[in-house]
Amino acid sequence: MAQYNHLVVNRLYEDDEVSEILSRKRSLTLEMIRKLNQELRIPAEILIQPYELVQTPAQQHSCT
Repeated sequence: MAQYNHLVVNRLYEDDEVSEILSRKRSLTLEMIRKLNQELRIPAEILIQPYELVQTPAQQHSCT
């Protein structure tokens, strides 16, 4: 099942998007949440939970 999920996620998104989301550098969009809910049957209630993003060094410098 995990390999199937990996194949579906790779079909839905670019590799760089998946990497950034999994490393918490990018948030899920509403469209992504809908696709994950429909394709992988992940409850939307789980996907919409708030979480903190990791700031990259470039983002940290732009905030100061």
